Amino acid sequence: MDISDVYIANVNNETSMDDLKRRVHQAINQKAVGVVEDIDYTIEGTPQTTNQIKVKATSTSKLIQNSFAIEVMQVKFDISNIVFPKIPSSTPMASLIQMVYIYISRLAHGIQLGRDFIVSGEIEPGSILFVDALPGSQLIKGFFTIFVYDDIPDPNPPIDPNPPTNPNDGTLVSLKNDLQKLLNSIP
Repeated sequence: MDISDVYIANVNNETSMDDLKRRVHQAINQKAVGVVEDIDYTIEGTPQTTNQIKVKATSTSKLIQNSFAIEVMQVKFDISNIVFPKIPSSTPMASLIQMVYIYISRLAHGIQLGRDFIVSGEIEPGSILFVDALPGSQLIKGFFTIFVYDDIPDPNPPIDPNPPTNPNDGTLVSLKNDLQKLLNSIP
């Protein structure tokens, strides 16, 4: 039985592989009852990794022949739900971009910096960086923020007008002597 006219609609990058396999089996089984995946046909690709999945009859199948393609529609993942951890101000921009890429690629395979998203802002203590999906991206939409905290010690810390007493600078000894004099003067 020729399967080249089999059509499967409504497959997108959120369709699970189990669901796709079930739908492919049902569609082919309507033409040739008793088909078995990997014996009578193979499925090349997954909804998450390709825009077109190819279903081919095996050369040894006695039930079916030929092939058909399934178009995979891309649903844009909304990155607005990403909660990115605060980063230290000593983080190099290249490292940050790598971390952002890893976070987003968990949702949308095949993303690229400059095509799908950009990181804007400066890594400075107290700043906020923005990760924006680009309007032309076929994979993602939305934006999220990254907060930068100060992890570098201040080379010129402010001087405390009332510093704590340091026992090694003689102040404590002087205070002790003054207290002793005061105690000795009490009749």
